[in-house]
Amino acid sequence: MQFLKLHTNLLLVPSFALLAACGGGDLTSIEVELTSSERATALLNAAEDTAAFIDGANVTDVENLPLDAPVQYSGAFVAAGGEGALEANPLVAYLGELDLEADFNTGDISGTATNFINIENPGAFLDEDADPTIGSDVTGTLDIAGTPSSDTLALFDITVDGDLSADDNTSNLGFDFIAGELAVSGANAEALFLEGGSDDGVIFNEVAGWLSYGGIAAQ
Repeated sequence: MQFLKLHTNLLLVPSFALLAACGGGDLTSIEVELTSSERATALLNAAEDTAAFIDGANVTDVENLPLDAPVQYSGAFVAAGGEGALEANPLVAYLGELDLEADFNTGDISGTATNFINIENPGAFLDEDADPTIGSDVTGTLDIAGTPSSDTLALFDITVDGDLSADDNTSNLGFDFIAGELAVSGANAEALFLEGGSDDGVIFNEVAGWLSYGGIAAQ
């Protein structure tokens, strides 16, 4: 099953051990006025609930997708970048809020990742079972769009586009329609998981490097 391959090969697997698969990971109550550490804790806790659900659920059959109205999902999103080969030498990691709308009747996925926080220990956060060291806020929004990629399972091809810059100007990531994949999980499409990456990105404004992202969200 394609989703299981995606899940086990996710570029940000260790970070999603922290963002660890839902039952109710609604992040709509998270306010920007919260301190960065409070926002990060809320995101990680909600994502853990969603990760636990996804780990025990199958990819949704297309015939079981809700078609009567668009479905809203909220969750957590990680954007990362580094130099060298994809996944090597991570230099930047941002943790943000993910909001998506899925119109399963038309097959369209759309949404944003925003309100990011800079992670000051990207290597540890992405590669080890370590707690994130929270830094400054991050300016920018990533736009997410997707269309179906399978006739029988709820799998979607997606792109992520936009620029992110830490408020202290120590790190920047530039996404240019970076491709990825998204899978919807559960008998009633309760949650979704997405990931993607490219070794043809821009970090620190002008430095060529790799970019990757991963997200997890629930109704």
